[in-house]
Amino acid sequence: MSTFLKCSLFQVSFGDIENAVSSENLTMSGGEIVSNDFKRALRVVGQFTSAEQIQNLIVKSENQRPIVLKDIATVVDGYKDRSSYARSDGLPVISLDVIKRRGQNLLDAADNIKKEIEIAKPNLPKDLKISIFNDQSVNTRNEVNNLENSIISGVILVTLILLFSLV
Repeated sequence: MSTFLKCSLFQVSFGDIENAVSSENLTMSGGEIVSNDFKRALRVVGQFTSAEQIQNLIVKSENQRPIVLKDIATVVDGYKDRSSYARSDGLPVISLDVIKRRGQNLLDAADNIKKEIEIAKPNLPKDLKISIFNDQSVNTRNEVNNLENSIISGVILVTLILLFSLV
């Protein structure tokens, strides 16, 4: 089951996850201890040290039942460098490229992708915006329409020329 579907099922938003992680993963001042004219600063270390600690983080509590991060997501201790930067309206985005296979119908593929997006939308967070960029099916449809118009115009012209040449 996908993370989006689990979040929707448990009614957990990305904001809930962000708030839980940011409020638990911080180091703050614990005050001072004065002993024999010496002041010592105290600090409370609350930063995560393992993926297991993050997995067991309580994200939300519904009806006295805690929802733990591992119930809705897979936590992996790792880091992957960005290979590209994608932005839309000045905000970072996740970019997904769909490439048509050779011999397959581009228009059918584009229509099926749009149907799948509409089916998935009710299960996605309400604040998630899905935008389609660089849709080649739009150009292909325009080219097909222009070709159809050209064929119709050509047939009409040939018919008129033949009609008037016989007279």
